[in-house]
Amino acid sequence: MNTQYRHYIKRLIVISIVWLAHAAGIQGAELPFVNLDLNPAAFSDQLTQHTVQQSFQDSRGALWLVAQEGLNKYTGHELETYQYSATNPDSLPLNNITRITEDNDGQIWMATRGAGLVFYNSMTNSFKKFYADPNDKNTPYSNDILTLRTTPFITISPALLTSRTQERSVASPKHPMELSGQRPS
Repeated sequence: MNTQYRHYIKRLIVISIVWLAHAAGIQGAELPFVNLDLNPAAFSDQLTQHTVQQSFQDSRGALWLVAQEGLNKYTGHELETYQYSATNPDSLPLNNITRITEDNDGQIWMATRGAGLVFYNSMTNSFKKFYADPNDKNTPYSNDILTLRTTPFITISPALLTSRTQERSVASPKHPMELSGQRPS
């Protein structure tokens, strides 16, 4: 077939589909006009880094933004940035967060590459670290955790780890700080 004939057939098919859709009463829905603002957010210059690896909205409405150089939390009114600080033991254990999630109790958890599992304490605005301990089955299996997921039955359930194929669950029966017998200080 020559190209003019193909072009004619394609046109005929498109016109037929449009005519059949109109004849059958299928028409586009009337959508309200939506004004989208595609400009950068006012707080974007304050982020720890402009490349965001994950965005997550928690049950309180805060927007968490994971970047290579730390963590950002936007509440709708203000932006808080969190980064590792060698002089602050309550800071992030490192800036390399791989995932963030919220458990069924509204607690925020982070997976890291190199620093295990991290719990955000909203009352003190600090971070508690849970490192791998091969002698304790209630700790993460590895300090290199790529992702987290939550289920209706377990607070933090099998973390998919980078270094080994074995999975380990870390559950929070009453309080996140009860992992491995550790209590909040």
